[in-house]
Amino acid sequence: MVQTISEPGRSAPHAVRLPAPGRSSAATGPPGASHERAGGTAGPRPAAGTPDQPSAGRRTVTTPGVVIDPAQNPLTLPDLLDHRAGTHPERVALLVRGGGSVTYGQWRASAVRAAHGLARAGVRPGDRVALLFTNQEWERYAVAFMAVQYAGAVALAVREDHSATDTARLVELAGARTAVRGTARPAVPGLADLLLDHLTDATGAAGGPAGGNVPDEPPHRPAPEDPAQIIGTSGTTGAPKGVLAAHASLTAGLALNPRPRPYAHSGHALHAFPIGTNAAQVVLVGALTGHPTTVCLPRFDAEEFARAVAELAVGTVFLVPSMAVELVNSKVAERHDLTGVLLVSCSAAALPAPVATALAGALPKATVVNTYTSAEASPAQISTIVDATRPGSVGRPADPDGLRILDPDGHPVPPGGTGDIWLRQPGPGRPAPAARRPPPPGGAGGGGGVDKKKKTPHTI
Repeated sequence: MVQTISEPGRSAPHAVRLPAPGRSSAATGPPGASHERAGGTAGPRPAAGTPDQPSAGRRTVTTPGVVIDPAQNPLTLPDLLDHRAGTHPERVALLVRGGGSVTYGQWRASAVRAAHGLARAGVRPGDRVALLFTNQEWERYAVAFMAVQYAGAVALAVREDHSATDTARLVELAGARTAVRGTARPAVPGLADLLLDHLTDATGAAGGPAGGNVPDEPPHRPAPEDPAQIIGTSGTTGAPKGVLAAHASLTAGLALNPRPRPYAHSGHALHAFPIGTNAAQVVLVGALTGHPTTVCLPRFDAEEFARAVAELAVGTVFLVPSMAVELVNSKVAERHDLTGVLLVSCSAAALPAPVATALAGALPKATVVNTYTSAEASPAQISTIVDATRPGSVGRPADPDGLRILDPDGHPVPPGGTGDIWLRQPGPGRPAPAARRPPPPGGAGGGGGVDKKKKTPHTI
């Protein structure tokens, strides 16, 4: 289930339409996103499975190129962390560059403790809880996010760079009445204010002793169809809105013990995505099942990014095109050893061919993948291994049956024609809205909902 929360009097979108290649539309990417219509060219349906094959000479890397089938064993986010904490309790899950870290065992224990603190504070299943953390507090945000899940509530991630007005507006749209925050963010007027430090204290009171008897079982077990998170869009096509996603949508295609684990070629994976963006949430959920330690850089800086890659022998990096441009222009590869990078995942917009070529030259062992999705459709996506001989290719969807190219009236475009790219979001289905909409991919009742985003959606 994915729903879009709009202001009263504003019609809610009902389907997912992706931006055309070369048009920026990123919540985490460069400013000045385009408002042009999305577009794509119809052709033969691609084969199921993974993106285009890498060119000769590339090393094989492990990416989560699974065919999404949410009907099989739908999971919740707590299911994933429970299993990982039980399997790898001492492995570092998240590491903040210049900050703290958390193992899987610590992540679960702290989140369950905080969930009991939330329950004591009156948070009930289904309640919306705003999360206010700086990007320097990534590992603490992760604890708070999972605490909300273990309480059966819905997490509303609020960006650090949101103004007080935008924060208040998003909180109102989401219906949040409670906020959990780190010490570096101020309280939001009108919300019950809870500090994470107090929630993870076994006594539930400030200054109380650490430790104590806290049940290992969380206060609530959400169902796969229950809502899990709300992500605010950046508002490039209008006022920001909130996108509500269920557990089964976020965990679609994931397994408790995948063989091999995603990104198994890496000991560390590095990103600099701000908390509160769809990109950040994708990385956070990916950390629950992926092999590497996820390293969070609080603010993107090419020099510091390259230094982290070299010092930690990072094998996978997550970027948006503006970051890739800065890495290339700064010539950091001449000053730091980046040869350990085997996979570059670039999202939010098309990666310009000259930048992709220069990036491949700076990272000679890396496979560069360009991915498109939206907050409404994620984790459905289309992706391609960047190939200079095919600069216009947007790649293949994770689920070939979940993509259509349609005309403005919702009719399939014949091969060779140009139309809008539509993606089916995975997860539990929902009733078709009354407003006019194109037929969902695969016909009526074919699985997850199809949600439309007006003009250009905000993508990871």
